[in-house]
Amino acid sequence: MRNHFKHSVELVDGEGDIVDVLAAVEDFLLAQATYQAARQRWPKERIRLSQQTRIVEDSSETRIEQRGAVAFAFVAAVTIIALAVTLWSWF
Repeated sequence: MRNHFKHSVELVDGEGDIVDVLAAVEDFLLAQATYQAARQRWPKERIRLSQQTRIVEDSSETRIEQRGAVAFAFVAAVTIIALAVTLWSWF
């Protein structure tokens, strides 16, 4: 029985320490699918996909990127509204 695999899907705490190994697989596509399934199963938890010592994906980084995108969209919308109000007041 094997006990060393190339990829692992891990439940991680806020400091980046492994709390639990959810899956350990050799195939990358299967590891990616398992990572996505774990993210859907535990959306509020930090899930990480690792390839031996290399971190391939980390759900906390994705959440940060999504929050940044939402903030950018909000600022852009406010800017467009302010511009429209300014232009409207000229007429």
